[in-house]
Amino acid sequence: MKRIHPLLTALLALALVAAAVPVGAQMNLGLSAGFVSATFTGDGVSDLDPGSVNGFSVGAWLGIPLGGRVSLAPGAYYVKKGASGDEPGTGTLTFDVGYLEIPVLLAVRLTPDDSSVGFTLFAGPEVAIEVGCDITVESGTLTATASCDDAGFDERKTLDFGALAGAGVQFPIGERLGLVLNGGIDLGLRSLDDSTDPEDIKNRAFFGSVAVVLPLGG
Repeated sequence: MKRIHPLLTALLALALVAAAVPVGAQMNLGLSAGFVSATFTGDGVSDLDPGSVNGFSVGAWLGIPLGGRVSLAPGAYYVKKGASGDEPGTGTLTFDVGYLEIPVLLAVRLTPDDSSVGFTLFAGPEVAIEVGCDITVESGTLTATASCDDAGFDERKTLDFGALAGAGVQFPIGERLGLVLNGGIDLGLRSLDDSTDPEDIKNRAFFGSVAVVLPLGG
């Protein structure tokens, strides 16, 4: 099956959301970067006993007021995930997987609008499109890296569905800008195994990020 270009998918998703913005709503743009601690979970990786790998995320979101203290936050991010573990007879395997993630989050502000510091809870679904996958094998003093396809891990799904949940705090910086600190969990809801006898292998990651928020228009 021919894959849809990830950037085109992200642009189409954000365009559909933007078309539904109420007239006159004051939107915000957030530019974000942060760290990710990722691993694989499920019965299919029990023998590997996977540990976490450190990754990163970078991207942007739109804050769209829906009324009261509730807002919608669609976004697009590049996220580096993966896992690491020891396979008997082979060595230490480290999976390095990059995704274009497109979440649509519902955010609820817990503090009054006139408060200088804002606390927010957020959650929602996401689509994750694989844009790169490498595996590194370490055995003794030897280290080798190859693409997942070349290493024989080609029976995998490159489209994942997940859910995000977390919390954030926002501080004003100047008259118009805001600084946001976010943290939460990113759970894959779909097994990545695409073989004829699939096992349960899912993504899981904890994340933290720093973002600069600026109003659009107005």
